[in-house]
Amino acid sequence: MQIYQFSANGGPNILIEDALGVSNQTMPNGLVGALYSHTFIPVNGVAPYTFSIVSGAFPPGLTMNSAGEVTGTPTTAGSFAPPVIQVQSA
Repeated sequence: MQIYQFSANGGPNILIEDALGVSNQTMPNGLVGALYSHTFIPVNGVAPYTFSIVSGAFPPGLTMNSAGEVTGTPTTAGSFAPPVIQVQSA
C-alpha cells in the first residue's frame, strides 16, 4: 500500500470562536484502500459543537460530518492542500 498523505503544515486550517480550540489538529497519514478515521476534539466552549468545511475539501474518499469525524477510504495517493474547517459551539 502507498502512504496517503493529506496533511499540510500539520493539518487543516481551523477557524475557531474566541474560547474554542481543537486539541488534535494534526491528522495522521492514511493508506490508499484502507479505512481511515480521525475525530477532531473541541475544547472549551459549550456542547454541542458543529464542524463545517468553509473552503476546500478533504482528499478523494474522505468526508467530514458535523461532529468533526473524518472518515472514509482514501482513493488517491499524494499530498493535498488541507481544507479550512470551522468549529462552532452552542
